[in-house]
This record gives sequence, structure tokens and C-alpha cells, in this order.
Amino acid sequence: MKAEKGRPFLVGLAFAIIAILAFPCVYQTVQAQTETKTVFNPDDIFSTPDFNSSIRFAINGSCSEVSLVNGVWTFTNLRLNNSQASNNFSITAKDSNITIYSLRTSDFSRSGFIRYTAEGEGTQTVNLYPGSTRRTHWSEWSVTVPRSGTVWLSEGGNWKLQTDNSVMVWGLTGNIYIVRYNFGASFTDNNLPFHLQHSIAIITAAVLATVVAAALIIQIAARRR
Repeated sequence: MKAEKGRPFLVGLAFAIIAILAFPCVYQTVQAQTETKTVFNPDDIFSTPDFNSSIRFAINGSCSEVSLVNGVWTFTNLRLNNSQASNNFSITAKDSNITIYSLRTSDFSRSGFIRYTAEGEGTQTVNLYPGSTRRTHWSEWSVTVPRSGTVWLSEGGNWKLQTDNSVMVWGLTGNIYIVRYNFGASFTDNNLPFHLQHSIAIITAAVLATVVAAALIIQIAARRR
């Protein structure tokens, strides 16, 4: 009977492991909430006069830092109100005005997408994971536009994957969707410390060790009684 009383504890820990593995965005969201926030709304415009362009978000959001370097807007720990917690995000626009409607990224699976509209047939360069050093392949990406249905654009036509994993789009107006798929490939930033590159594995191992230790303690205590 004593051993059975310890089962709810073990079951609870087991569900904790499942939650961490299945919903890593929860852990990421908690981290993001501890950051100092810079709040913005749809009235805020991030303009680049030298590039004849502007960028704004159609919804409220926040980030811990925003910077403009050589025409590239970088948002650190960006989070939009209708999206999952995001990491860093950068975008460049030339001869076009951009409105971002949705952005979702996953720090662990490195999948994600962005939906925005472009006014003016200029150029936009989007990087969902600035600073990542491991290159992806163009087949892991797609750029689509709604034209009497969804039109999938071929790489090299109106878009091209750059060596830094950013996607350059040109000659398009209206709604544009950029998606990065994760086909099980690792996309870890090699420049990060070991504990950040393998944070989920470390957390999972720690929780598993706790479960095993708790089970042994309960079994020993039950036998002594």
C-alpha cells in the first residue's frame, strides 16, 4: 500500500517529461517572459530611408531589443501577440513597405513561418534564425503567394536561399508566405554553449534521473516497512 501511494508522484513526473518533450515552446515562453520588454503596436513604423522602405507589424508585440545595422532590422527575443515565443528575427526591405501579420518559430525544431504583405516590387530578406551557422537546404523552404489558389514559387525564380539561411524575395507584392520545414534534421547553432545546444536533452535526463531515484526510494521505504 505504501508503494502505491508513491505512484501519483511518479505519474506526475512522467507527464512532466512528456510535456517538456511535446511542448518545448512552454519552456521557451517562460524564458521569454523574464526578458526586459520593448513594446510596439501597429502604429509603430521601422523605416529605412536609405533603402526607401519601411517595416511594421499588424499586431501588438514586444522584444528585448531592436536594432538597425546596415539596413537590417534585428529584433531580439521577438514575440507577437498571436504567435508562439520567438527568438531573434531580422528583416531587410528595399524599395518596398512591409507589414508582418504572423510569425512563428521554434528554437528546438527550427521550423517556422512568416506571413507578410509587400507594397512595391522591391526586395525583402528574411532571416528567421539570425546567427545560426549550420546551413539549411533550399528544399527545406518554400515561398508561396495566393493567386487564385496557393502558388508555390520555385527557388531561383522570385526567391533564393542565402548562405546565412536568410531568404531573399524579390519582384512580389501582396501576401507572401515563407516557411521552413523541419524534416528531422538538426539545426543547432554550433556557436551556442553546450548546455544551450542540448538543453532539452539535459532537462529530460535530469527529470528521468529524478523519476528513477524517486522510484528506488519508494521501493526501499516500502520494503523496510
